[in-house]
Amino acid sequence: MNSLATNQTNYIEIAQRQLSDSITRTIQDKTNSYRGIAMTFRKFSEGKDSLDSFKLFLTSEQYASKSKENVYNYFRSIANKNVKNEEAKKLVIESLKNTYIEATKETKKSKNRIEIEQETMHLGKDYLQEKDIEKVCSHLRATQQTDKHTNRDIQGNIKLALIIEFLFKTGCRVDELAQIRKEETILNGVAKIKLHGKGSKSRYTTISRNFYSEIEEVFQGKEYLFETKKHTKIIHQNLWKNLTDAFLLCGYGEKGKYKIHPHTLRHSFSMDKLEKGMDIKTLSELLGHSDIDITLRTYIHANPEKYKDMIIGREWNR
Repeated sequence: MNSLATNQTNYIEIAQRQLSDSITRTIQDKTNSYRGIAMTFRKFSEGKDSLDSFKLFLTSEQYASKSKENVYNYFRSIANKNVKNEEAKKLVIESLKNTYIEATKETKKSKNRIEIEQETMHLGKDYLQEKDIEKVCSHLRATQQTDKHTNRDIQGNIKLALIIEFLFKTGCRVDELAQIRKEETILNGVAKIKLHGKGSKSRYTTISRNFYSEIEEVFQGKEYLFETKKHTKIIHQNLWKNLTDAFLLCGYGEKGKYKIHPHTLRHSFSMDKLEKGMDIKTLSELLGHSDIDITLRTYIHANPEKYKDMIIGREWNR
């Protein structure tokens, strides 16, 4: 190793020690506005405050993108304030920036890969029926644990059951569910809910007034229909894990291999509608697909013989 590389390595090591010391001081200072962020990262890294831990944190599915951005900005801030050597400061800030950009790209690739895999599932095997949804939701409702003082559902089982039912009944995506605004819902004989889909395209879905009222009462959202107890948006990663665990517990999927994801419920909604005779054009509109061919490619292959009339009709109308 040449002297320049040696100096750079030494600078990074010095900077990392100073960053770690600063995180410790932040955690100890209960008035510091960054304390929560510092504690989140320290818990994740298990005390190993290195740039490697920083990258692992950024690529972890456990945390929302906003949390990752907060940690990145916090690290830049303490590097600027606490790394005394200017050369070391320059190197560590550049390293933080490059790591953040690289991790963001990796996360997007991973998310796209998961969505592609789910969009091309062998639906003849991997979709759920209404009785399966009822079984899991009944289990969640039966195993709720309420606080004796507030009568609130401590485990969040009722909330999870309502989310599962909503995803199955509407076929919406998780990010669409998280963005449902109460002020954009039209309440008449049914609840007409506005969904914000991909490419800034919006559409409406409907559920019964009773079901809407139950969601509203349980979640008590201020701005959004589905909110956390702190009145923030639902975090996708947490929802994925809780939902997967609930289905595994009821015998659906296999740990470490095939798992039920929120997108599975979207597929299940589609197959349920096809089984009940819905035409492909209406289904495509309900799913928010930009082109009916996407719906055909995704769902017809589950049983091409059964739905061949849809394929033939589509070819004929071109």
